[in-house]
Amino acid sequence: MEALIAHLFGEGHAQRLRAEVDIENAASLRLLDRLGFRREALHRNYEETHKGMCDVAIYSLDRDAYRAQGGAADR
Repeated sequence: MEALIAHLFGEGHAQRLRAEVDIENAASLRLLDRLGFRREALHRNYEETHKGMCDVAIYSLDRDAYRAQGGAADR
């Protein structure tokens, strides 16, 4: 995942990455936190899954925040 983020902010020229994750998916939430993503919103009853309606957290990481935490997006 770290290599993909580096590529998107480097050669991919991305300015901002966004992730949506079921709030019951603890492993994905921990990964996003570890990668420096910030939680921006919580959408209640946002998406229907095999479990019924679920709440979804919205996370983002922008190029400046990525660089500030030591990322190497130099383009």
